Amino acid sequence: MNRKLTAAAAAVMLTACIVLDSRFTLETTEYSARFDDLPPEFDGFRIAVLSDLHGMSFGEDNARLVRAVSDAKPDMIAILGDMITYPSDLPAFESLLDGIEGIAPIYCINGNHEWAAHCVDKVRELALSHGAHFLSNAYEPLYCGSSRIIVCGAEDKNGRADMETPPELAARLRGEYPDDFVLWLYHRNDTLTGFPGLPVDLVLSGHAHGGIVRLPFIGGLYAPMQGLFPKYDRGYFQLGTHMQMVITSMASCQADKDKVVRMADFLTHHREYTTVPDPYYGDMGDFELVITLLEDACQGLLQSIIG
Repeated sequence: MNRKLTAAAAAVMLTACIVLDSRFTLETTEYSARFDDLPPEFDGFRIAVLSDLHGMSFGEDNARLVRAVSDAKPDMIAILGDMITYPSDLPAFESLLDGIEGIAPIYCINGNHEWAAHCVDKVRELALSHGAHFLSNAYEPLYCGSSRIIVCGAEDKNGRADMETPPELAARLRGEYPDDFVLWLYHRNDTLTGFPGLPVDLVLSGHAHGGIVRLPFIGGLYAPMQGLFPKYDRGYFQLGTHMQMVITSMASCQADKDKVVRMADFLTHHREYTTVPDPYYGDMGDFELVITLLEDACQGLLQSIIG
């Protein structure tokens, strides 16, 4: 018997760009995932997912976002990181926590920007002071009635060099909970695909920003570490035969998702690359590589158009 778990992802959507008065709107998208091994008490369990707000507020004291979370009627709230970009964004995060505290149990992890802003300790303190579960390469059982699942928060690779990798963390978890259903919270969706055999059931991720800008009939334009026209930009994905992943971002349909192509698909001289890499954390050589790949791909794209 398949049992359903629903993630309601409240996403930031860029609705007007390249204008002086750019505006952001708030949209809630629901994804349902079905599992044979989900405990029966968790059938219909609802998760509100928040990620990559980068200091954005929706109304005074984040009232509109808090209302959206409340209206989703979640059984659990997952905060997947990059809630800030700079230390000055911490008040917006705190106002959000003030509003959602008490709606449902909150589980929080770091993203890459919490580490980059040197705010991991402060974010952790704010989360814990609002009763949240802060999971930094840690896991704990979540009970519903007499049944449980395991919620695991994997750390971002921007963290310390001596931290466990996702496979190491998963191995430790499975040594303690070999047969339990595992809900895996992990900020970066792009690196997770490098661990196809990860023994977890459902992954909730952010980071891709829905492709930053969405093009009609195409999809996301760009995502960190995936480059142009990313494959994993937002929505629901089946990874292998067992693992499923939901990425927060803007709502769309499966038909749009199927139309996404990558710039690397048009490479003619550098076919060893499957994506155009993100040079953000690299040096000048990484930026030059991106230019080289884009020039190659543009030639291939034009050739495919003109025949």
